[in-house]
Amino acid sequence: MRILTSVPRSRRRRPRAFLLSVVGALLIPALVSTTAAIGSANAAANPSADAKPARHAYPVLTDCQGGSGYCFTPADPDLAAGPSELIETVNCAIATYSKTGTQLAVTDLRTLVGIPITAGCFDPRVIYIPWSGRFAISFGDNVSAGYPMHFAVSTTNNPGLTPAAWHSYATPATADGFDQPKIQATKNTLIVSGNSDTYEQYYVYQLNPVLNGNASPAMTALTSPYDEALPSVNTTAPTRGYFVSITGAGAELTEITGQPNLGNVALTNYALGTGGIAQPPQAPIPGGFLDTIDSRPTSAAYEVETGDGKPVLEFSGNTACGADACAYDVKLDLTTPTAPVVLKNTTVGRAGYGYAFGSVTLDAAGNAYLPYSRTDAANTPSAAVAATNAAGTVLFDSVITADAAGSSACGSGDTAPCTERWGDYFGGSQDPTDPTKVWVIAADQAGNGGFSWATSIAEVSTAGIVAS
Repeated sequence: MRILTSVPRSRRRRPRAFLLSVVGALLIPALVSTTAAIGSANAAANPSADAKPARHAYPVLTDCQGGSGYCFTPADPDLAAGPSELIETVNCAIATYSKTGTQLAVTDLRTLVGIPITAGCFDPRVIYIPWSGRFAISFGDNVSAGYPMHFAVSTTNNPGLTPAAWHSYATPATADGFDQPKIQATKNTLIVSGNSDTYEQYYVYQLNPVLNGNASPAMTALTSPYDEALPSVNTTAPTRGYFVSITGAGAELTEITGQPNLGNVALTNYALGTGGIAQPPQAPIPGGFLDTIDSRPTSAAYEVETGDGKPVLEFSGNTACGADACAYDVKLDLTTPTAPVVLKNTTVGRAGYGYAFGSVTLDAAGNAYLPYSRTDAANTPSAAVAATNAAGTVLFDSVITADAAGSSACGSGDTAPCTERWGDYFGGSQDPTDPTKVWVIAADQAGNGGFSWATSIAEVSTAGIVAS
């Protein structure tokens, strides 16, 4: 969640300063820092990796867009690809784009779901549901009575940004509300979740009534002690909901089965264990460093791979590679859902650089793409993306949009050292019309100070950046 300048009920992510312990029967092998090898390999294999390209063609969604008048950081950008257009969410704003880079529309999320512009909005998410041909969004509200999580589904696969083009809902009222709201679709359910300080709250809705705009779709509420769990973005329709989390006890997988209209919704937690995901150092930048980088997952992705028909879940986040922050990339085989098997466990980074808020999405063959922000002591964040194959080999590691030359974490009147509230997550989406390609989004620094982020969108494949 962001730091708001004008919303009173501010919540913050709790820092995790621990080395995760090994627990459970399923052991993730120790993460081996491959920072030096990756850096040297990419320098040879991909000479353009550290180039300073021109700014991307996609219009930039920057702070305070969407008509909200709220100025806050971080950006928390997310992205989903449909058959003909892309949808981006950033704080209170939502925008649609053609796949050739034209911004089609932009509006405020609160206007879209029909609530007052004075309501809260934070941590927006957007997904595309290929088996239903719809988009879905969610965001939190720390101002309105009952502090609901708002969510909506589009009525088509290329919706306009008007209330009539979306079916809008809100979760039940609570005394304190939930942080980090998230949304996931399975074959038969739509799951909205958020975390408190001690547990994760799940609202499991029957999918078809939501898609049809029914006023009171069947819903089952569940809780789990594994809080701050991240849902997978699902490219193929699972019959279960999958969520991953990392706490002081290790890495955990939460599975949600059943359907509300059948009265058989159930939640099961599995301890995966870890062997080396560690609290990462804060990433350095001119004038200070990026704040709130920790080891929790930033995103997850699920699909049935085209080559071997294997159901897999991949998740990513930050860890320590020596003195640097790098991204971890872990893949699970869910052929037997009650006994997930680790297929891949690697890190992506470069010596002397910070790789911040690495997220993950998959192409149909199971190659992983990690959008992230790259920093070092001489440069503010650039938007970048790396790709790894099934064996964990890095295919490329390239800048999408470079930071503004000479920019600093300190704005006008600030005294160094300054910290920037960056992240908390980026996003990505497989292209439903060409599953060999994915779309990713990350943030880059466009000027001085903590409120000077901009978003960068890129289309990528195993060959590298296709368009940006």
